[in-house]
Amino acid sequence: MTGEGYMEAGTLEFYEEEAEIYDKVRFTSPVGKLSTLTLQEIVLKLCCIDSIHFILDVGTGTGRFSIELAKKGAIVIGLDPSKSMIKLAKSKAVQAKVCENMNFVVADAHKLPFKNDSFNRSISINVLNHIQDYGKVIEEIARVLKQKGCFLANFPSIQSFYLPIALFVNFRKRALFQNVYSRWFTLGEISSSLSRVGLTVQNVRGFVVLASPPFWKLSFLIAHIMKKVNALFSSSLLKYFSGNIFIKSQKTVGGK
Repeated sequence: MTGEGYMEAGTLEFYEEEAEIYDKVRFTSPVGKLSTLTLQEIVLKLCCIDSIHFILDVGTGTGRFSIELAKKGAIVIGLDPSKSMIKLAKSKAVQAKVCENMNFVVADAHKLPFKNDSFNRSISINVLNHIQDYGKVIEEIARVLKQKGCFLANFPSIQSFYLPIALFVNFRKRALFQNVYSRWFTLGEISSSLSRVGLTVQNVRGFVVLASPPFWKLSFLIAHIMKKVNALFSSSLLKYFSGNIFIKSQKTVGGK
């Protein structure tokens, strides 16, 4: 099964072309490194890997999160529509020596190639905002989750101090600096989409996103500020006003 239909053709082409430089451009600066470490900590904590779990990473990209989960002993399938991204993720899995715990699939998230009730966990990080029919993807994820299985996703939040940017992105239907489909959500929109397919919200956590400046000395300063700010926004009431929100939901009895 190919990745056609997962997202707009132009968006898929963008990620195919960006695969080789994706990590280097975004995650090598002090801000980028801190963002990655913080996001990985959030994912690992909310996934609660305390025993062997079967996890589906929808939109795995270069494997930043699936590889970390595999290191903790989870059995992980990383799924992405981009063949180039999957190729790079496989290479990183070899370097991390977690191949025995991992498998990668090029597929369309609207039609997941798995049976009902297959996974204990599913994650989708920095993905839903790039899929127009994201509700269908959430429905498919709910289908392949086992009863009481959990789904963890994040999304850029309109209800934040990034409101002007969010409105501009939603008006253009394009990311701020890349010509790829993107949109920002309210917590209510995502919660309603989850509820419709039998997923009940369990936990909400905030994450403050700050851009990496071009000068490394300034980047160290921004990283320091970012660490302090995230400590405030992660779990207090301020989380509802952070630029990026993580939401953990559980498949309830009677859900699809």
